[in-house]
Amino acid sequence: MVKKVTQALKKPKSLAFLGFLILSFIIWLMITLADIYTSVIRLDLTYNNVPKEKLMLGDPDRFVDASVNASGYRLLNYKLFRKDLSLDVASFSSRRQRYFLSRKELETQLKDQYGGIEVRRVFKDTLWLALGENKFKKVKVVPDLSVNFQEDHEYSEPLKVVPDSIEIKGPEDVVMAIDSLVTEKVMMKGVKEDFNRRVRVLIPDSIRKIELEQSAVILTGTVARFSEKILEVPLVVENIPEGVTIKTFPRNIRLLCKASISDLKRMVPSGFRVVCDYNDISANQAYLLPKVVEKPSFVREVTLLDNKVEYLINRS
Repeated sequence: MVKKVTQALKKPKSLAFLGFLILSFIIWLMITLADIYTSVIRLDLTYNNVPKEKLMLGDPDRFVDASVNASGYRLLNYKLFRKDLSLDVASFSSRRQRYFLSRKELETQLKDQYGGIEVRRVFKDTLWLALGENKFKKVKVVPDLSVNFQEDHEYSEPLKVVPDSIEIKGPEDVVMAIDSLVTEKVMMKGVKEDFNRRVRVLIPDSIRKIELEQSAVILTGTVARFSEKILEVPLVVENIPEGVTIKTFPRNIRLLCKASISDLKRMVPSGFRVVCDYNDISANQAYLLPKVVEKPSFVREVTLLDNKVEYLINRS
């Protein structure tokens, strides 16, 4: 079939007929497109020049429909190269903190932006726009970090978040309800050295309207190897009345102290203070309970190995 058509088109009469047919279609199309038609078109809306201190709230209208008169050329051009109707928010009127554009103003903006189109009617009585105040607030950043250390290794200092708080911007009601933001989840295994890790700050899906001063923070961990050391520290009994002496058994208290290996050599008994209170003695109490009331700041943990102390009272 295709072969027959190809052979027929090679004949002069066939070529002349085809050319006449194409020319007739072009003339018909030009005459048709030159006519004026009434049509309903849909215009996508964009909003420009929103004041910096304001922001759009809710879900503003994204399109309007309009009845127009235009030539076929104009309508075809609109269909092929469709462009948005750009609305200048600064031109909106205001009423009770709401902003609006009347049908007449919409029709005027449509005429200005779509030359050659006669606007018969916009099918929107009033276009409303809600604008709110942009609020700023500093909120705490909470790291979602899980660290598994190598044996005997721990943080030697508290984990640092830099910065530990960031500024957020958005609608007042949303911003004021936020006290903190969480980072993305990070899991680290076999940690034995200091680390710096850049992590994103997450915005929950429910509050996507806010903007962050910065999208990430740095987590800084200082890690050391820890060990333990036993010290004997003299026991002090406080609040002994005049004319009373007391002996304790034992006189020194053994402490199991935990610190980084580099700090173990600095650990000496004079850096600790262990006390009992004479006022805690009761008639039926055969022992005192010692307490550690002072220790060096670099000591991570202290465990009393002697947690009960017997005593003997002498009164003169």
